[in-house]
Formats: sequence, structure tokens, C-alpha cells
Amino acid sequence: MRVISWNMGCSPRPSKYRKAHKDAWRYFVDALQPDVGLVQESLLAGEEWAGDAGAVHWSIEKGSDSGTAIFIKHGISARRLDVRAEGSYIAAAEVDTLRGHLLVVSAHVGPGDYAKHRAALSEVLVGLCRGRSFVAGGDMKYGAPPGRGLPHYIEPLILREVGDRRIPRLPLGNARARSTELLGTPSEEPLSG
Repeated sequence: MRVISWNMGCSPRPSKYRKAHKDAWRYFVDALQPDVGLVQESLLAGEEWAGDAGAVHWSIEKGSDSGTAIFIKHGISARRLDVRAEGSYIAAAEVDTLRGHLLVVSAHVGPGDYAKHRAALSEVLVGLCRGRSFVAGGDMKYGAPPGRGLPHYIEPLILREVGDRRIPRLPLGNARARSTELLGTPSEEPLSG
């Protein structure tokens, strides 16, 4: 299963990415071909631009014309979950795979008190993800000291028994879009649908 997380950068009104947003969605769907996509700062028209390739499940909280969402490829069975955390935009769904249910979460920490909003999001993630197979991604607004990066944010979640300690830690880059292969590739293990 291919899961891709992409902050599309269209939340601020003067964003230079707005003009090419339709093309970005077509690239996301047609070229990157995610089974599940975690998007943040997408224009709400993204649902239309995804076309018949799949369904877009938006966060409950949204901006006036942008939001956080999960794209689910057509043919994959999923159920949208209503999840909220103070100061954040969260889209969540439970996806059916041959190995059982997979919780997917796309999150974007909103403006204001980032530390407070990250803490509220962490509490929600701990409660939502504990004891479940899950993938979470997004824009956590985490400015870490050099050399510490995202693992500095993730470690407290792992210590609270969220996640699987058997999964090796992978180096994290600064790419705006990342692709991760999970639960085998489609040729190795077909998705239930």
C-alpha cells in the first residue's frame, strides 16, 4: 500500500502554489498514484480535481477555502472518522487491508500557540492510535533544534506505547512529498475493496 503525505501549501491566501493547485492534484493522483494520500493545506476544490480516482475525506475543521484531507483510491474500502483537537485540522479514516484495519491520520497544526496545539494533537493521537495499526502524517509545525528533527516529537508518543517499536527508524528528509511503501506492494498483496 502506497501512502503519501503532502503539504500542498495553499492555506495562506497569497500562496504562490494556488495557481498550480489543480495541476498539483493531477500530479498527486496520476503520477504519484497513492493508495492513500494525506494532504494538508489543500484547496477544497481538490475533491473535484481528484476526479474519479478516489474519494477525499476532509477534516471537520477547515479554513474558508482550504483544509486537511485523506485521499482514498477508488476500490479501497474506508470509513471516515470524526476527530478533533484544539487548534489543529485532522482528517482520519479506517482503511480495510488484507491484514485488518489500518487507521490513517492526516494532521495540520493550526496557527497561534503551536506548542499548545501540538500537545492537544498528541493527546488525541495517543488516544486514537494506541493498540491500533496506524499511519499518521502531516504538518506538525515542529521547529526542532538542529540534528533532532521529527523523532524528537515522535519519541514521547512511542514512550506512551503508541506505535510499533519493532519498526526500524528511517531517516527523514525535507521533501515536500514523501512516499512510503506499507503492508507490501500491490503486486505482493492485493488490497481488499
